[in-house]
Amino acid sequence: MTRNSRVDHRFWMLLQASFYETYQRRGHRIFPHRVLDWVSLRTAAGGADVREHFVHFRGLPRLLEMEQNRYIEDWVRVFYATAWIAPERRAVHFMFGGQVFGLNRAMIAGILGVDLVDVFLHERVYGDADPPRRAMIGGIAPSHEVISQCFHQPFPASYARVPSLLTPKVYAVHMALRRTLLPRSGYPDGFTGLQQLLLLHILTHEPFDIVDFILAEIEDVITDGMGVVRQFPYAHWISYICSMIVPAESPISSVYHQDEAPKFPVYRPTAPQDRRRGKHADRAALERLSPEV
Repeated sequence: MTRNSRVDHRFWMLLQASFYETYQRRGHRIFPHRVLDWVSLRTAAGGADVREHFVHFRGLPRLLEMEQNRYIEDWVRVFYATAWIAPERRAVHFMFGGQVFGLNRAMIAGILGVDLVDVFLHERVYGDADPPRRAMIGGIAPSHEVISQCFHQPFPASYARVPSLLTPKVYAVHMALRRTLLPRSGYPDGFTGLQQLLLLHILTHEPFDIVDFILAEIEDVITDGMGVVRQFPYAHWISYICSMIVPAESPISSVYHQDEAPKFPVYRPTAPQDRRRGKHADRAALERLSPEV
């Protein structure tokens, strides 16, 4: 397809520029990610070492720490206005710096420093459903036998799976994931099948494909289009990828390395006794239950 010479140089066609302007006008914002401080998370987890669960996934701790916390908002907005994800999430194509780029999963994994694994969590939860999958509330959740280990005991199958009933360590990991790898800002009492499965993989150190996970979340946002005002996730990782696909001396990427570039702040989790932790009274009551209940 021939490039439209009348359109802004950041785009290839008028439709992409229209998407960009509509996203702006409808108030689509950058998701307010946080980066992790392992000492704070250890405190929130009641002294448990949370980081030791993440180090089993090559490159993941680095992605979640301060090293990758800067972003360039316009790069991210152009990415979401122009991105197209290939079938089975084999690759993503997008505009950056006036050029079209195509990155397959292996290239993205190389840039982010993570492994490719033939375990796709969105597929396990939602099957072959078309995006946006988040509209399918819950999906297929892990069995009670598998997930019950994450909750205060006793935890019979009749109990609701809500974050406020998780153990301190599991709760700390879950809330950290809500601000990083699986960004969610609303409905803090929700605990979807995808959130449960991701949490289990982290806690049990069972490998999964991080690149596919990120692309699936991006795919959901893109597919929603203009109909739903969503926040744009992964601004810092998208910006980092963009900075790495052009020569280091390129003037296009110089803005990324400037001290003035915005950065996501550190996540400061609440302590186990903090009453801001959802239904504190429910958790306290369960802790007082005898093992025979």
